Amino acid sequence: MPRLAVVFLVALLAAACTARGNSPEERPAISTTQPTMTEKEARAEVERIARATAEAIDPEPELDLYRPSLNTRYCDPDHNGPGDPIYVYRAYYLRGIPKERLTDVAHQIRRFWEGQGYVIETSTADGRDLIARSRSTGFRLGLAETGDGVLSIDIGSPCVLPDAGSSPADT
Repeated sequence: MPRLAVVFLVALLAAACTARGNSPEERPAISTTQPTMTEKEARAEVERIARATAEAIDPEPELDLYRPSLNTRYCDPDHNGPGDPIYVYRAYYLRGIPKERLTDVAHQIRRFWEGQGYVIETSTADGRDLIARSRSTGFRLGLAETGDGVLSIDIGSPCVLPDAGSSPADT
């Protein structure tokens, strides 16, 4: 999973830093102004997306939080102090899905995310690995198969305001 998290973060940051379209619908919904969503609101939305995704899958998996994904991630590595914008990121293993159903479940997730308005940016031929984003909120989602034959989902918020008094250990 650490490799998966690194791949997702690199893709997330690269897309956020380099995506520039010619029309408004091609541009990501990443604001250059001060974020308006709080860390608490972003955490709640990440958890809502994870639960809704799991509930949309048959068979419904157990969400197993990947603990290292709880670490704070700053939007700008040069500005990483209290009060500087962060993004909320969580990764979850989807436990309890039979290996012979992984491709079917991956397709279910893709259909669910597309139905929720997410745009698929990249996908492997078998659909077990993909990255999606929301044009309206800036949230990014990832689906990947681990080396152990388990699917995982990654969810990252746009830049948000850190909660007052929170520290990296609190998130």
